[in-house]
Amino acid sequence: MPPKMPPTAIFTAPAAGTSMQGTASSAAPSQPPASAAGTTACNPVVIDDDDDVVMGDEQENPQARPTVPSTNLSKKWMTTPAALVVADPSLTELGDGAYKRIVKRYIVQRTRADFFKTSYPRMQPSKDPEINPFYEDQAKQFPVLRESMTVETTDGTRLVAFFKNGMTIGRSDEEYARLKKQSEDAAAELIRLDPNKPKADGRVEAVEEKRRRLALQGLKLIRKHFSYIIPTGYPYGPAVIHSEAKRSSKSAQAEFDACVRYMRDTTWEHEQISRLIKAVDTEDFHQEAAARYQSLQHELEHLYQGPEGIHLGLSFLVNAASNPHRDDGDMPTAWTTTNTWGEYTGGHLVLPELGLRIDQQPGDVTIMHARVLIHMITAIDGNRICNVRYSNENVTRPLPAPLELRLVCPFEGCSVVKKSESSFLTHLRGPSGKENAKARERGSTAYHFVPSKEAHSMLKDALTAYEASK
Repeated sequence: MPPKMPPTAIFTAPAAGTSMQGTASSAAPSQPPASAAGTTACNPVVIDDDDDVVMGDEQENPQARPTVPSTNLSKKWMTTPAALVVADPSLTELGDGAYKRIVKRYIVQRTRADFFKTSYPRMQPSKDPEINPFYEDQAKQFPVLRESMTVETTDGTRLVAFFKNGMTIGRSDEEYARLKKQSEDAAAELIRLDPNKPKADGRVEAVEEKRRRLALQGLKLIRKHFSYIIPTGYPYGPAVIHSEAKRSSKSAQAEFDACVRYMRDTTWEHEQISRLIKAVDTEDFHQEAAARYQSLQHELEHLYQGPEGIHLGLSFLVNAASNPHRDDGDMPTAWTTTNTWGEYTGGHLVLPELGLRIDQQPGDVTIMHARVLIHMITAIDGNRICNVRYSNENVTRPLPAPLELRLVCPFEGCSVVKKSESSFLTHLRGPSGKENAKARERGSTAYHFVPSKEAHSMLKDALTAYEASK
């Protein structure tokens, strides 16, 4: 299935004349020609000429780049990357005690208000499991960072922090080696038990093709979510443990046990990341998140990862690249973190608005506002295991009392009003399993027997009408 070619605007070069302190103007490469009419080629963003910044593929033939239809250029959520400048070439200090680190500090020529807004256009990753070749090609033009650094706005809001060998901070070589093996062994068990089958979600054909290709190399493509969430389509809760972290049947006991083991054996990762977030957080998110996490200890059950935990979700991703997107469900002020294991090349974290690529290797930690910043993961060669920790925004909102909800059936002549989303869906779809067939045979008038997808659409409309009526 050929990938849909995307717009170019998020990869547009910084505006001409933008100041870039700390860089040698003679080092900036000239603007390469556009690859096709209606497209914009992009210069690598020059930060400085230190060893930790590797320039993009300037020598690549720009004519060989994928062309992009000009009809796709106009999208409201597209932005122009801001030019990055070195505000303090003499470095800055993060954290204290054993977690005190000297890192590079970059300033993006934007203010906090430019990133943290009252609303964000939805920007979810495409359903194609492969990276769009246009995005992959454009990402090569951004400099690669391989050393610890932080990126801030001009008014001091921190957007990203990258800790080289962050998982080793405060630990002896022997302790880190033991814990690293502990995480890798737990991950290997999850990978071994994965059935390697795609979900029936519209991506089956493309996902199957990628799985077959990886299988020839003895690898797998896995996305598992061990999280505490309010499921999509049920904004009024309650929050529950994600189905992939539950035991669904006797045959799934081994997978469930592997999940329990993984959460137990990676607790040290969560603790380490929590300490690093505390070192970079300037807006008290860590304190609020920690209090919320501990208040939910019993609800989290086997997902609970100790007294230093702060994140309510963990996504276990194996060899999963992604096209540009925001994490729409996250809290805007929340810190999303990634750490990886395995042996691989590629898999760079790209931040097109900042014009950067981060080469995150096993033991490194990236901390960022993933709801705010557009990001992507480039193609992977090898076996890349990535833990993404996050907190969904809807879990943090207070839920209305169940009796407040009034969902009116949309069918003409039907006066049914339901007080919960589940009962509303049952009224539209009918009972589940064998009871549905029996109700149809009886000619029951209590249900409308509409398809599930249509019922969820009606639920969404009913919720919107309910909100408007309050």
